[in-house]
Amino acid sequence: TIVIIDNQEAAAKSALEELNHEFGKKKVIWLACDVSNNELD
Repeated sequence: TIVIIDNQEAAAKSALEELNHEFGKKKVIWLACDVSNNELD
């Protein structure tokens, strides 16, 4: 959620790295890409 709301590459990368430890890397990236592509557009 944080990654999508921020929409800043630096913040997104930082949030992704933290989320990677708790969840799966692929899962987080898929969610971020899917939602940002659909909602930010």
